[in-house]
Amino acid sequence: MARWTCELCGVLFTRDRSGARRIRFCSQYCYHKWRDKENIKTGQFRPGMVPWNKGLKGICSSPGTCFKKGIVPVNKMPIGTVRIRFHRKCNDLRAWIKVAEPRKWRELAKVVWETEWGRSVPPRGIIHHADGNTMNDNPVNLVLLTRAGHMDVHRHEFRKISA
Repeated sequence: MARWTCELCGVLFTRDRSGARRIRFCSQYCYHKWRDKENIKTGQFRPGMVPWNKGLKGICSSPGTCFKKGIVPVNKMPIGTVRIRFHRKCNDLRAWIKVAEPRKWRELAKVVWETEWGRSVPPRGIIHHADGNTMNDNPVNLVLLTRAGHMDVHRHEFRKISA
């Protein structure tokens, strides 16, 4: 064990070295008293201090790794791209289509139904796949149901799970 001298009270003290920082004070009390004496407040600027980035609007500290204007990322998908991914609520595969920028995706079944019928899906409406295959987005396979009607169609599945 090494011996140190407290910078505030001058007392000799011993402590195991823990970490790379120099040990300067014998206790938390001395450390906080020293901060009060030096008028150090955590994370605050004192009157008259100027931040290092004053007047440097839009500074890029590492220009080699920053995005440049006009450069399109290699993974950018054009509008109309169809992707297959899991639906977050029912955890089955669905087709999604990119309909707008930036990153605006919708379920392909809803888009197909809306183009077929010429109106949007009501807020409480659900597009149901009649044959049970969620990847079959053929317009004749899509049915608009209320939440209650959709529950009636799938009620037998829930009864099997709970039994």
